[in-house]
Amino acid sequence: MPRGAGGSGMGDMIRIRDVSERYGVSPRTLAYYEEAGLMRAGRIEGYAYRAYDEENVKRLEQILILRKLGIGVRDIRRVLESEGTRVVLEVLGAKARDIDEELGLLRELKEIVLEFIGRVEAADFKSEADVRALYDHARRLKVSVSGAEYSGNPSPANRLGAVSEGLERRAAERLSFPENILRRRLGNVYFLWGDSADAADELAGAYGAHVYHTCEHRARHAANADPSLQPGLFYFSEGDAGFFSREPADAMAGERAIVRDYTPMVIIDLIGLSAMHEKVICENDIDARLVLPYAAGAARIDDGGRGRENFLRIYASEVISRTGEGAERERLLAQIEAIRERFRLDDIIESRDLGVPRIARGEGDSAASIAEKVAELFGWGRA
Repeated sequence: MPRGAGGSGMGDMIRIRDVSERYGVSPRTLAYYEEAGLMRAGRIEGYAYRAYDEENVKRLEQILILRKLGIGVRDIRRVLESEGTRVVLEVLGAKARDIDEELGLLRELKEIVLEFIGRVEAADFKSEADVRALYDHARRLKVSVSGAEYSGNPSPANRLGAVSEGLERRAAERLSFPENILRRRLGNVYFLWGDSADAADELAGAYGAHVYHTCEHRARHAANADPSLQPGLFYFSEGDAGFFSREPADAMAGERAIVRDYTPMVIIDLIGLSAMHEKVICENDIDARLVLPYAAGAARIDDGGRGRENFLRIYASEVISRTGEGAERERLLAQIEAIRERFRLDDIIESRDLGVPRIARGEGDSAASIAEKVAELFGWGRA
């Protein structure tokens, strides 16, 4: 095996390819660990390829053990940089508590499922009354998810909302990226929300930026969704035929879950694009709180709610197509309008809290004029 130059202090060196084969870790993953600051490769004098010394191979073994225990990269770095056992015990203790919390949530979810199985087994599906009773029970479960009936009642039905939210939070926490990578790779990525699709395309032509419309990639991300990590996106990928048959608030909650779930997948795409283009614009929905600390710039194009939420327009169209004239249609359309206005107010509050500038778009404003305002905000010069 090649050795480092005499007196280098590097000791035996192992080529990255050999390390990859020995530990079953791809070179791409090894490069990721290097970029995250967990280990470092060197070069052997007289050889072109990069390699690891004995110390870094031992660090890799520690990394792999901690990763199998479900420890995140940030905590692994803390463990490797610390002396003694205090930090590793702290990290492992926190992981054990996380597992206890998730197990508790899963046990409660199991109780809910078993309780519903019992109702299904006892039902006579030839009996209209039994089918109606099951339907009514399902609606009560749905109401409890929204928290309308839950006020400390520990019954499985009324705990469903808290259980599902807890599991979603645990899943979201597993989808994380090292801060140094986000800061470095999203430093030339700009984000646009609101009525911004045509303005983003104008910016691309005038300033040489690459535009990534998140809506165009949703189906691709949904096809790769993991149900344990991205439940909202996974069910979208399953072609949930009843999605637009839900109550408007439930459907909108599902839409928000989809956005939350595909945000890490969008970030992966943006990291790749940022290396290929001088400027990248990410347009349309993404979890703003996750990306804004690392973005080069961001803005919301506010059209006063005239075209708010393409999702709600689609939902309204579905309501009109599946309901006849009458009270049911009017009830659903009224709910949609209430949701549209509430989310517009939420956008204003979120933009204020996150410090995202808002650009007003009047009915007569062209995409080109809005693009110029965005470019001025971002401090861009002509390509």
